[in-house]
Amino acid sequence: VPAGGEETEKSRRELNYDIYDKVILYHGMVLERKNVHILVDVIKNLPDVYKLLIVGQTDPVYEQKIRQAIL
Repeated sequence: VPAGGEETEKSRRELNYDIYDKVILYHGMVLERKNVHILVDVIKNLPDVYKLLIVGQTDPVYEQKIRQAIL
């Protein structure tokens, strides 16, 4: 069931997203073979209104690699 306007606004506030932000969602296992780090690199080259939300279980070593890519 799609989220209603009120629920969407609440979620955006909780995540500090502006109403004009374009949110790209990655949902799934966060593994190196799925190349999530490439998504991070791509997002850095897009305008600031694009945000990447990563949701899922990850390997701690790969998570560290992604965190380093964000910086």
